[in-house]
Amino acid sequence: MSSRRGRREPGNLPAFPLGRAELIAAGFLVFGIIAIIAAVAVTSGGGGSSTTSAPEGSPTPAPSASGVLFQPADADGEAIVALARKSIESLPQGQWPSLYDDFVASFQARCSATDFAQGGVDSANALGSNLSLLAFKFMQDVVINGEVAHGTIVGELTGISEYQVSAYFAREDGVWKLDAAPDTTGCEAFTRISG
Repeated sequence: MSSRRGRREPGNLPAFPLGRAELIAAGFLVFGIIAIIAAVAVTSGGGGSSTTSAPEGSPTPAPSASGVLFQPADADGEAIVALARKSIESLPQGQWPSLYDDFVASFQARCSATDFAQGGVDSANALGSNLSLLAFKFMQDVVINGEVAHGTIVGELTGISEYQVSAYFAREDGVWKLDAAPDTTGCEAFTRISG
């Protein structure tokens, strides 16, 4: 059973997984929530390897006690990690509205681009000076099953707290996109597991 903090009623904006009252709107989500920077870097440099590795000289991230660290072995895994990372990093980078196009059509049908963008503004304002601390750490417990996938995004407010959200993905028109977790409505997309 997961609780969602920061959930809003009709016309709700994205709910974010942070446990502190002043950070309720921050994100997955995170959009995650959301919600996700220095521990894992996706190698996308066009040639050989299709794995994720820690930046040179940095420690390999350790999964949370209950999780298995996800190390992508193919383009599907890389795309999923890149989406998870973007769902967190777009907010502190001021690029939140661009994330809207990375969601499946069914999510966009229930959450307008205007409401989505306003959710980012509200979340950034709620975080205040802590906005720059919002970071992606890694993913764990990822399961890819054909055209759908799910896993746990581990993010943090650097030096303050760590959080986990359950995230879902779907391939739409041949491209991996973010999907809303079950039991979410409106502009919510992720469910908080901890933090």
